[in-house]
Order: sequence, then C-alpha cells, then structure tokens
Amino acid sequence: MKVRRRIKSGKSSYWSLLFAFFVKPFPSLLLLLLHALFISIIIIPAPVVSVSALSSGPRIVTPQSNRDWQQLSILISENFDAPTNSNTTTLREQVEWYLYEKMLTERSIYDRYQRLAKDFKGTKYGIYVAKPSFGMMNSKTNNIDDVLGVVELGMTLGPPSSTPNHNTTNETSSSSILRRIPRATLGVLCVKKEYRSMGIGKALVDKCEHEARTVWNETSLFVEVEPKNTDALQFFRTKCGFKSSSSHNNTEIKNATITKRRKVEVRPHLVLSRKLE
Repeated sequence: MKVRRRIKSGKSSYWSLLFAFFVKPFPSLLLLLLHALFISIIIIPAPVVSVSALSSGPRIVTPQSNRDWQQLSILISENFDAPTNSNTTTLREQVEWYLYEKMLTERSIYDRYQRLAKDFKGTKYGIYVAKPSFGMMNSKTNNIDDVLGVVELGMTLGPPSSTPNHNTTNETSSSSILRRIPRATLGVLCVKKEYRSMGIGKALVDKCEHEARTVWNETSLFVEVEPKNTDALQFFRTKCGFKSSSSHNNTEIKNATITKRRKVEVRPHLVLSRKLE
C-alpha cells in the first residue's frame, strides 16, 4: 500500500509540475504576445504607396531595376525588330528570328540604352517607362512592376538656320552664319499591343513635354516619324497636337539614323513639332 501511495503521490507531483511550468504561465505568455503584437503595429510603418500607384492611369518612371531594362528591351524588339505576318516576311527570316536573332537583338537594345542612360546622365537625355497603377490591374497583368510602354527623349540638331554674326569687324556690313540649333526630340515610343488605346502613349508624351518645358527650358518638342508609319502620324497629330514642321516654307524631312536588328540604316522621316506652353 505504501508503494502504491508513493506511486500515486509521484504522479500527482508530476502533473503538478506540468501545471506549474506550462499551464499556469499561459495567460502571462498570451499577454506578452498580444503586447508585442500591439507594439509592432504601432512602431512598424505600413508600406508607402504613392498617389500615382493608386490612380487609374499609368505610372511614368525611369527604369530602376535590371528587370525594367530587360522588359524595355523586349518591348522595343517586339515593336520594331520582330518579323511581321505580312507576305514580305519569308519563312527563313522567321526561323532565324526565333532561333537566335531575337536574343541577340534584345541584348543589343539592352546594352545600347543602358549605355546611353549612363553616358548622358545629368544631360538633356531621358528614358521613361510606363507601369500599371492599381486601378489598371486586371487579367492582362497581375504585376505592378510590368513595363507597358517606353519613350526616349533627347536632343537632336535641327536644320541649318542663319543667325546674325555680331563679331564682324566691319560696322557697315551685315553677315550671318549657318547654325544647327539643338532641339528636344522624342526618340523611340512604343506600347504593348494589348494596352494600346488606353492613354499610355499619351501619358508618356506628356511626361516628355513636362520634362522638356520645366527642366530643360525648351519651347518646342519635335518628333521624327517615317512617312509610311501612318498610325504614328495620326497619333501624334490627333492625340498629341503635333503639326508638320517647316523649313524654308517646306515640310521638313530629315534623314534619320535608326537601328534595326543590330544594323544601322538611314531613312527619311517627317518632322512634326509642338509648341510647349
């Protein structure tokens, strides 16, 4: 009987110890956890969301990450370098494109625009990308950092124009010299096909107009478009208010250098302009 009592007494001590070390302190531990959670809610700030991210329009920003530059390069390649479905594209061209040319072209665009952004940093040059705001999130995209469009802004030389030469030594004679004045010009501009007609292209142009007017102190903005690119001409004229630029009372046409599939070409372009107010 004594042995049994001792065993019973031992069991009672065992459960008493469990209660003392685990069950009894539980309310205190619960209070400590709730206190810590309360403090973390007060001290740790909520993630900052910009006003532009909450709007229904696109966010126009500069490329920040390697992913931005990669998506930018793919977008430009798809819009300007990829073979079309027209009858002029041969089967060999399509095979070469998807076999190796696509990868090489995207890498070339990636290197070229990163180099331009680095070399011309702090000067009159900029490249901007359009990203979706929360108001634009739908089945087409579920990533707030997807690049939907891209635009380039820089300075190009205008046609030669005569300016008075004030350094002449003869007071009775008047002379002038021909100079090519730099002017703010839009470069590449493209938007993903599934996001066109949503105001993204116009938002990119508006960003460049604001930059050229308020930061660069330019009074006009120019764009050079191939005559056969009727969609682009209509966009700039009807949506953005550009008009044909004139030089010596003639519509200005400029031979512009473009890069297509890593090959440099020179093609005639119509010059459009818009006064910055």
